[in-house]
Amino acid sequence: MYPHFLSILVEVEDEKEEMMRKGKIVLLLFAAAVLSINNVSAARIDGLSGVVVEGPNVILPTGYTADFTIGDTSGLAGDPILTVDGETRLFGRVYDCCVDAFTIENLANQIFDLTISALGGSSGFELGVELNGGALYNGVITDTFTTLFFGDVSSSTNFAFTGNHGNTRYLIDITDLRVSQVPLPPSLYLLSSALGGLILMRRRKKRTET
Repeated sequence: MYPHFLSILVEVEDEKEEMMRKGKIVLLLFAAAVLSINNVSAARIDGLSGVVVEGPNVILPTGYTADFTIGDTSGLAGDPILTVDGETRLFGRVYDCCVDAFTIENLANQIFDLTISALGGSSGFELGVELNGGALYNGVITDTFTTLFFGDVSSSTNFAFTGNHGNTRYLIDITDLRVSQVPLPPSLYLLSSALGGLILMRRRKKRTET
């Protein structure tokens, strides 16, 4: 009788330890989900399309009229965050003393083609282009004939443009915008895992008590 009783106690203690371990995992998952949902992001401008101007002093080519002006972008990486819901032509101008930095964020599993080119500027201009901190591209455009093309872009892209002196004008073309199958946001997976873990723990606790 006593060995059997001791065996039951050991099993109960083991189950309690297992529940505590899983409880910690559940709490970590829940905290990660909450942080993901409540993450404070940079300034956002959503739903861009058509002709977009990076700053109020950008001179558009003949025949173009701005549909939206972002305002001069800061040199802070990833700020502001822009989203697009249609084909977009973004005209910008960068000075030699400054950096234009911003992010184009993909929403709802967007896919599009991305083209970057220089539109000229001061004599002997050089347009420095850095995408995703240099992981996607890092180089210099020195003429108006060279274009950088990236097809089927499906993730958010961080842009940083620099000039060598005077001012340099650039153009970002977003074309062939489309949407593939929409996956669930990662935060929902985390919440589902956390809730599932809590339910499982509750059921095991009831079985232990009975």
